[in-house]
Order: sequence, then structure tokens, then C-alpha cells
Amino acid sequence: MTAQPTAGQIRSLERYRLNAHLVRKAFHHHWDTHVDPERQGRGDPEDPEFFAWMSLWYSTVQVVLEGCRDLDIEINLRPELLDEWRRPLELFRNKTFHPQTEFPHPFLTDYIAREDSVAWVYALSAELGAAIEREARRLGLARGPSGFYL
Repeated sequence: MTAQPTAGQIRSLERYRLNAHLVRKAFHHHWDTHVDPERQGRGDPEDPEFFAWMSLWYSTVQVVLEGCRDLDIEINLRPELLDEWRRPLELFRNKTFHPQTEFPHPFLTDYIAREDSVAWVYALSAELGAAIEREARRLGLARGPSGFYL
């Protein structure tokens, strides 16, 4: 059995989650202000800024997932979905932050094009936030006025 996360580890992980949340907000701002009528309002991954914000969002969510896994924090998603999507999201993060001979790499655009990729990242983001919140409460941490755990 591994040691349970400490208050400091949970505070750090929450900061990574906040990074992912803020990048998601920037992504949505771009999406909402650059509607593509030919794509029924969906953003266009060929738009460099859309692609950049989505890449950063997906990648920062992967960092939070890794943190939860490293700390053995239980993630309440169907195991088969976690297994199906975890590795592609990890590859997405790697291809975003490591130089590729072709950018965007076809893997990234294929991943974004999957109809359920956005829903998966939303579901994962929500569960990661809930998992961190559960651990914070277990440790007796509460959010202070700034929103960070005290």
C-alpha cells in the first residue's frame, strides 16, 4: 500500500488543475469568438490558434491525470474508457511539447477529429477536479478566499 497524498501534494496538484482550467477557458474564448459556420459552430483544428489552445488544454489535463496516478488518487471513470483514452492523451501531450517533423502531427489532428475526444477530456477534467476535492477534504483542507486549499 502506498502512502496517502500529503496536503502539500494536493495543493500542488490543484495548481496544475487550475492551469488546465485556465487554458480550457482561453480555448473556449477562442472557440466562442471564432465560430465556423461550415462546421456547425465547431472550431477548426486547422486554425493555428484553435489548435494551440486545444493542444495546451489537452496536454495540461494529461499532466493532472499523471499527478493523480502518481499519488494513487482514485479516478471514478469507467476503467475501459480510462484505458482507451489515457494513452492517446499521453501521446497528445508528448507530441505537443516535443518537436515533430510535421506539425501538427497527423496523430494530433486525428485525435481532435474524433467526435468523442472533447467529451472525454471534459469528463476526465471534471473527475480529476472531484478526485482532488475528495483528497483535500480527507486531509481537512478547505478552500480559502483565493480558491486555493488551506
